[in-house]
Amino acid sequence: MNTRPTPTLDEAIEAAKKLPAAEQTVIAQEILAMAKEGVLPPARSTEDQAIIAERMSRPRTYVPAEQITALLQRYNPAV
Repeated sequence: MNTRPTPTLDEAIEAAKKLPAAEQTVIAQEILAMAKEGVLPPARSTEDQAIIAERMSRPRTYVPAEQITALLQRYNPAV
């Protein structure tokens, strides 16, 4: 499990400063583009949001371990 905290922008910039100038330019352009456009996923349509909400509201179903084992053994008897 990864216990390291999420890297900060300052850490990323310090790491980028150690790269060659051409690579720094590419990274700088990407950062500026992300800052202007945003990095969040595009907004979903109302229809898509309704589909997602409906699917998320369905009760969760679980497959018993015995069924999973039986399925795996069907393709690999050694399981």
